[in-house]
Amino acid sequence: MTKFVGGGVTVECNNVVFTGHLDKNNKNEGAFNETAATITTADFKGTGTIEDCTSNGLGAVKFTTNVGNGVPFCLYSRSSFAADEVQMRGGSCTEANRSVTFVLDVTSLGLTCRYNRSTPFPGPLKGTYRTDTSPENSDAIVDLKTGANTEFEAEAGNPFGCPGAGSLEMSITLETDLTGTNTPIWFS
Repeated sequence: MTKFVGGGVTVECNNVVFTGHLDKNNKNEGAFNETAATITTADFKGTGTIEDCTSNGLGAVKFTTNVGNGVPFCLYSRSSFAADEVQMRGGSCTEANRSVTFVLDVTSLGLTCRYNRSTPFPGPLKGTYRTDTSPENSDAIVDLKTGANTEFEAEAGNPFGCPGAGSLEMSITLETDLTGTNTPIWFS
């Protein structure tokens, strides 16, 4: 589930699929541990008409990350971060940091609302991760909660009716694609 909360409006997408690949998995390799995965696609769907996301004030909304400084994103954790902290920034994990942008297309009103999270300030999105270490299920779950660590600014030129600044809230389950020769990601 993903939510954008801003200006009294909440946009909800109940089915979000990220795909990507593992760039680093340095667990237990000395004092500096790092895990990094590049997210190459992000597909947001909801329960609205033609799988649009829903909102409490705008109607049906398409949530798009394939514009401007959209995907790729880098999702990473380092031993130098706070306990269980994970960050997400714009650009692949092998590229320089850049901002993150997304668009809310309000289909019922014909509005295109653009949002940006700058770099270096306020910097990458920050959240936490938790792992399920049971033998039958070794997923990692990344949680981004509404607040300053996930806030986006409305871009200049947004039309009247677009929500102002807002925050993202996401819960992402990281799973290995078992259809190929992929290496699992381990967060600990």
